[in-house]
Amino acid sequence: MMYTLEKFILEFAPAGDCTLENFIRPFISRNVIKQGGFLLRATDICEQLTFINQGICCRFNRGTGRDYVTGCYYDGELAGDYDGFTPYRPVHYYIRAIEDLYVEQLSFSAIAMLTGLDPAFEQIFKTLAEYSYCKSIARAVSFQHTPDAKYLNLVEQRADGIKRRPRSLIGPYLGIHAKDSDKAHPRLFHDSIIWS
Repeated sequence: MMYTLEKFILEFAPAGDCTLENFIRPFISRNVIKQGGFLLRATDICEQLTFINQGICCRFNRGTGRDYVTGCYYDGELAGDYDGFTPYRPVHYYIRAIEDLYVEQLSFSAIAMLTGLDPAFEQIFKTLAEYSYCKSIARAVSFQHTPDAKYLNLVEQRADGIKRRPRSLIGPYLGIHAKDSDKAHPRLFHDSIIWS
């Protein structure tokens, strides 16, 4: 059975509380974002929690001359901007579907309503916010890693996703330009894990 947003949220629930899923289910919407479509556009305000059931999307920061990849989100992960919704400010990047995305979403207004229905939801969403914050910090720290360290981290965490991710997006994420990739880091770009 496919992993769902409902199951993901309930992982943060107090042990043994099965009644909460009945509250969540009616608030979750399901959407399909076609390859090349946007999950979030620069200058949008993120107003929902988004869970990827299937597909890959990448986060791009705007640079001078060209945009660059700062991360990817895969099946079974949350995707979006969770530091932007609290102060309710626009994001400075965009998230684009690399392949068709099947997502489940829960609006922040629904989260506010759920916390009013059952006090357990307040604790669940606080823990979920801490989880998202820790993931953001880990992503920020990863920018300090060398290309080799980033590559090894990708292989360790998402070997399956690397094969599905276009080569043109892996190099820039690792900090390697396409013209330099074969000379500077041949092991990274000829490794059978990525390109087989």
